[in-house]
Amino acid sequence: MSADTNSHHADIMPGLLLMVTTLIALVLANIPATRSNYQALVHYTSGITLFHHDIGLRFFVNEFLMCLFFFHIGLELKYSLYNGDLSDRKIFMMPLLGALGGMLAPALIYLSLNQLEGGYVRGWAIPTATDIAFAIGVLSLVKNRIPKSLKSFLLALAIFDDLGAILIIALFYSHKLNLMGLMISFLVCAYLLSLNRRNHLRLGAYCVSGIALWFGLFVTGIHTTVGAVITAVSIPLSTTASGRRTFDEKNNLFRLAHHIAPYVNVIILPIFAFFNAGTSIVSNNSVFHPVGVGIILGLVVGKPLGILLFCRIGTLLRLCRLPEKTNWHHITGMSFLCGIGFTMSLFIGKLAFYHRSQLAILNIVKKSVLAASLLSGIVGLTYLSRLHKKQQAASARS
Repeated sequence: MSADTNSHHADIMPGLLLMVTTLIALVLANIPATRSNYQALVHYTSGITLFHHDIGLRFFVNEFLMCLFFFHIGLELKYSLYNGDLSDRKIFMMPLLGALGGMLAPALIYLSLNQLEGGYVRGWAIPTATDIAFAIGVLSLVKNRIPKSLKSFLLALAIFDDLGAILIIALFYSHKLNLMGLMISFLVCAYLLSLNRRNHLRLGAYCVSGIALWFGLFVTGIHTTVGAVITAVSIPLSTTASGRRTFDEKNNLFRLAHHIAPYVNVIILPIFAFFNAGTSIVSNNSVFHPVGVGIILGLVVGKPLGILLFCRIGTLLRLCRLPEKTNWHHITGMSFLCGIGFTMSLFIGKLAFYHRSQLAILNIVKKSVLAASLLSGIVGLTYLSRLHKKQQAASARS
């Protein structure tokens, strides 16, 4: 077997594992013989509570293991911003504008279908989110068929999208932010900034700061994975003789991230999928309810429409430009993948319809998010695969 073949298999392995574990979780959650055992495993708790959160297996996966994934994502993003595909300011602006459009359009579509439905309006933010883990996992299935810069573009857009979703949660779905946690978070962020300014490269300082930031965000009620991104981007860069800014090879944190990357891709992401993808679809609640239709259209249609519209406007106003070796067809395929909302969308759905009287609506939310994410993934994968074949055929003719 050639080295190229081995490299190709290594590239698609994370995406394949993610898809397989997602399918296994869905099957286990919907077959009567395994449903109760699966739910018992996923929702197993130690009986210990921390700031009203039950400490269990799912908590450990979502709040600890996923921080390693986001830490790695943060390092990749910073490298791309300073020394890679997003180092040009106009290229960097495109995913930022795309994220704004990709949040605004789905929200407007949802509200247009639910504005007369009273309490259902609270779900307007459900289709605004992109699940970074699943979107990157699906993109890895066609990694060798797309420009490398497209992955950096998706990373940046999804992170901006996630930060926007966290801001929405803090402003519209949080009953009361914990001031002590907020103060701890600000102080740790200031300390991380000072470490960056002093070009501090010792591993211990960032580990302790990252843990303190995790605690502060957790107490505050903000999604803790944002702390992993902040910790990663606070790592200082070195300036080479040529003036190029990059990660120092002696940087222990950069080497650590390099070593944990395979474990993040082939262990953490599949575990994350197993514990989060098991949504029951056997209830009688129909996705054709206005809430369900709003979510599906918001993610499948609103996401790509908003991303493309804002990116187009940005280029016409000369605020941004396409990443290297990409075209609008690549951006279109990638924008469909951003319709994979999943975990963050489900999380917002729980915040919007957590009352006992709205459990039927919450079931509709779960099925709609699952259906929209599946459809978006299939459309995005199919579009990018066919685009690659067309480009190969065109090169063969020329």
